[in-house]
Amino acid sequence: MRISVTTNSVEISQRSTVNEGEYKANKCEFEFTAPFNGLVKKAVFVGEDKRAFEMVIDSNNECDIPEDILKAKGTCKVGVYAYDVDGEMLVKRYSPEPASFKVDAGSYREDVENPSDVTPSQAEQLEASVNRAVAQMNETREEIQEALDSGALKGDKGDKGDKGDTGDKGDTGEKGDTGAQGVQGEKGEKGDTGPQGEQGVQGIQGVQGPAGRDFSISHTYASITAMKADAANVEEGEFVIIASTTEDPDNAKLFVRTASSDPDEAFSFLTDMSGAQGVKGDKGDQGVQGEQGPQGATGPSGADGVSPTITGRQIDNYTFELTITNASGTSQTLRGGGLYENAEAEEF
Repeated sequence: MRISVTTNSVEISQRSTVNEGEYKANKCEFEFTAPFNGLVKKAVFVGEDKRAFEMVIDSNNECDIPEDILKAKGTCKVGVYAYDVDGEMLVKRYSPEPASFKVDAGSYREDVENPSDVTPSQAEQLEASVNRAVAQMNETREEIQEALDSGALKGDKGDKGDKGDTGDKGDTGEKGDTGAQGVQGEKGEKGDTGPQGEQGVQGIQGVQGPAGRDFSISHTYASITAMKADAANVEEGEFVIIASTTEDPDNAKLFVRTASSDPDEAFSFLTDMSGAQGVKGDKGDQGVQGEQGPQGATGPSGADGVSPTITGRQIDNYTFELTITNASGTSQTLRGGGLYENAEAEEF
């Protein structure tokens, strides 16, 4: 029976008569489309009683019809599924629609009854037949053994078989010996900062150190060479500075005296104070008085002054009044008194 298989359907392209009771009398030959290449393929037969039986399709794309399917006549189905696995993981599986075929009535019966007892003549015939069969089997066995010994029966190497089904997981084996130390892996990423621990017990107070010096520059030098040459005259911890010219790259460099007696290590550089306010120098001597300059030209004359206006009058024999008016027109009146006999009021 020839069967064509696509990813969607199973179709019987060439039917053959299948009879009840047959055993390996009919093979199913399958034709697959390209998507089935490299997959594990199996045929599924479903009998009249709805029981299903699975058969592996070999490398020639063939398989037998299961004996259990042929035990009773009726309509049966043949289907195919194919799959691919990676280890224990299913990668792909096709399951097209199955096709139907008929199992016709056959002559074989499992429940047949034996005939009546065998007659002596029949027994002698049966024994003779058995003896001939045994003798023939012995001759065949000897011929096969000779062929095996001579290598005549050694055939060509067969094709690689299909990948078998994954077996059941085996029991856990015994623990092996510890292997050799592996190569150290790459350094991992820095982990998150852990929670802060509890504060520890306060330690014993240390001995008070010597009093520090106030910041002041004790010496100035025209060069680093001069500074090193004078190291013996500078106390440890004192600050010195190079004060030369703005063109000198060492100008304004600040150093501190160390404890070393080696002139090359007696001073430690602290910072370059270029651009900072310079060191205050000593007060200079008063300069010589210069000569008196020539007398300047006479300036322009000022505007004419305005004299105040004073007017007075006698009020009576006892009282007189003075009125003073300035240049801006503001007036002020003053009154005074004295005894004037037979006097009349008059202005003056």
